[in-house]
Amino acid sequence: HSRDLVVLHPSLRGLSKISDAFREFHFHTDNEVRYILDGSGVFGIHVGGKRFRVFVSSGDFILVPKKVAHYFTLDENRRIKAVRYFQETAGWAAHFIGNRKETYIRDKIASRSAFVVP
Repeated sequence: HSRDLVVLHPSLRGLSKISDAFREFHFHTDNEVRYILDGSGVFGIHVGGKRFRVFVSSGDFILVPKKVAHYFTLDENRRIKAVRYFQETAGWAAHFIGNRKETYIRDKIASRSAFVVP
């Protein structure tokens, strides 16, 4: 198992560039599990031809299944601290979906569920 700590806040140099990368639809080859320690944000998830916005904040746990297209964006607080867990470090790699093509997402992304547990 592997984990990392993501800490984003308004005084972080390059915050806009870093957060812009998270805003693009992508998927991972491993389940993405996050525990939100502080702050808040929004996961956009595309599953089964439908789009969902999942709001997360301190104390929330979210699991985005492997190969599910998603993005993350900070909310108006522009602050989040989260532990991210994967089975292995190769699962951390983000596979970006060019031009957010919905047909690619629908045809190539097999998993059908994502959830948040407060």
